Amino acid sequence: MTQTGAVRFRWRVAFACLLVIGMTGGATVPCAAERVVTKFDADQVDFSFDRRLVTLRGNARVFSQVVDDPSKFVRIEADLIEGDISRGRFEMLDGVHIVTPRGAMRGDSAYYDARTAQYSLRRGGIMVPIGEGEDDDDVTCGFAYAREIATEDEIVYITNGRFTTCSRVDPHYSLRADRFRWNPETEQVVVYGGSIRIYGLNIPVLPKLPYSFGRSDDDMPSVWPFPTYSSRDGLRLGWSFAIGDPMGNPRTAVNVRWRQLRPLQMSSRTVYDLDDSTKLWLRLGLREDMRQDIDRIVPVDRFPELGAEGEWDIFGGDYQLEAALSAGHYKQRREERLDPVEEDRLKLQTRLTGNPEGIYEPGETWWWVDAAGALYSDGNHYAALGAGLGGAARLTDWFAGNVEVKQWATGGQTPFVWDDVDLKTEIETNVQIRATDRWRMRFGGRYDLSGGELRAWEAQLRRREHCLTWKIGYSDISDNFMVGAEINGLFGNDEPPEDPCPEDGPPDFWAHHGGANDQGASAETPVGEASETQTDADTASEAMERP
Repeated sequence: MTQTGAVRFRWRVAFACLLVIGMTGGATVPCAAERVVTKFDADQVDFSFDRRLVTLRGNARVFSQVVDDPSKFVRIEADLIEGDISRGRFEMLDGVHIVTPRGAMRGDSAYYDARTAQYSLRRGGIMVPIGEGEDDDDVTCGFAYAREIATEDEIVYITNGRFTTCSRVDPHYSLRADRFRWNPETEQVVVYGGSIRIYGLNIPVLPKLPYSFGRSDDDMPSVWPFPTYSSRDGLRLGWSFAIGDPMGNPRTAVNVRWRQLRPLQMSSRTVYDLDDSTKLWLRLGLREDMRQDIDRIVPVDRFPELGAEGEWDIFGGDYQLEAALSAGHYKQRREERLDPVEEDRLKLQTRLTGNPEGIYEPGETWWWVDAAGALYSDGNHYAALGAGLGGAARLTDWFAGNVEVKQWATGGQTPFVWDDVDLKTEIETNVQIRATDRWRMRFGGRYDLSGGELRAWEAQLRRREHCLTWKIGYSDISDNFMVGAEINGLFGNDEPPEDPCPEDGPPDFWAHHGGANDQGASAETPVGEASETQTDADTASEAMERP
C-alpha cells in the first residue's frame, strides 16, 4: 500500500529505552511503557498489507515524541528509511541525520532497535554533551567521526576514527585511534593506541595500550605530556596509562615521570569498586612526590598501601560524608636536610562537607569539617582536626575569585615530614582576571595567618583558542615553570569552547573529506571524489549488511 505525505501513528512503547536514550548512554533495562506519537513523512510512504512494515523514500523523516513529556523525542532524516513498526527496528540510507535532546548523529547509513536501544552508524559522526555547565552556553560537547559507531549494551564503540571537543570539521586537536570505547554514564573514553593531532602535528601515543580519561577517573592520566622545569628536578615529563581494562573492575592506572636531575619516578593505583559508594585500593610508589601540607615536596616510597574509601550523601543529599582507611609501609627518602625515615602507618580520615556536588563557582559558598588520626609502628600517634569555610564571587565581568579560611588543631607526633599539618591557620585565595575575550590571568596563594607570611603562590597566563587553552605558569614550590594546554570544558577547566554544541548537530565530516578514511587516507581528498569507503548499495538493508 502506497501513500504520499505524512502519516501519524499513536503507539505504546517503553520510550526510556528508545533511541533517544540509547544514543546518549541510557540503560537498556526494562522500562515502564509510555504513550508515544510517531509521525512518518516522505515523498513516498509504502506500507505492507498488515501495516507492520514501512518504507519511506525521498525526504524521509520520522519523528517520535512522548505524549506526556514533549522533551523526550527523536527526529530522523534520511533519503531512505525502512522500518518494522511492530518490532521497533529501523534502517536508514544516505544523508542520515538523527537528533535527540542530548545529542545528534550524521552518517551514510544507520540501524537502530528501539526496544534494545542499540544502534550502529556507518561513516558517520556523533555529538553528545559532556558534563554540565552553568547554562546551555557552558556545556561542552564531544564529537566522534568514524567508519563505524555502534553500541553494545551501554558502551559505544568507535572504529577507525577520531575524538575531539572541537566543533570544526578540521579541529584544532583530535585523538585518533583504531578503536575507542565510550561509556556515556561515567563519561569515560578509552583509546587504544593511535596518536594526538594538534594543529597539524601528530604526537604518537603508546600502541595497543588503553588510555582513559573522564571526570569519574580519580587518577587522571595525561592525554598529552607537556614539559615543566624546576630547580629541584630540571626538565620533567610525565605519562599516565592504564593496565588492563580502564572501565573494568578492578582497574589500574600507572604514572611514570622522567626527571632530568633525579631518577625515574613511578607509581600505580589499583581500584576495586565494591558498589557505587565504596571502593578498595592498592597503591605502590617509587620516589613518589608527596607534598608537605603547603610548600615542600618530599620523595616517598610506598610499598605497599592498602585502603578503603567511601562517600555517602546524608540528610537528603544536602551533606556528604567521606571516609578513608589506609595501612601501609612508607619510606621517606633523604633529600637536602631531610632525614630518611621508614615506618608502618595506619590512618583513618573522615570529612563532612556541605558542598556534596563540589561546586566552587561564583555565587557559591561551602564548608567542611575534617578529622584524621594515624598510628605508627614506632609507637607514636598523630591526630588533626580541621574546619574550612569558603565562598566565590564575580565582582565584575572581568574579575572573579574565591577565598577559603582554614583552621587546624593537631596533637601527637609523626615521624614523617609530609604527614604533618604545617599551617594551622591560613587563608587560601584564587583570582581570575579576564583581560580580553581570549586572554586570562590567574593568581593563587596561601597566607599563613599565625606566621604572618605568604607561604605558597602561583601565577598563570592563559590564552583561549576555541577548544584549547594554552597556558604558561610559575609556582614557587620547587621553583617550577610549566607550559601546556588544556581541553576546554574537561578535567576541571571551567572555560567552555567557542560554539561548543552546534544546534544542527555534528559537522558533516565525511562530506567535507570526500568519504576518506581519517586513519589511512588523506584528509584532503576532494569532496565527491570516489573512495573505497563509499557504497553503491540500493537499500539500507544491503548497506548495513556489508562488512
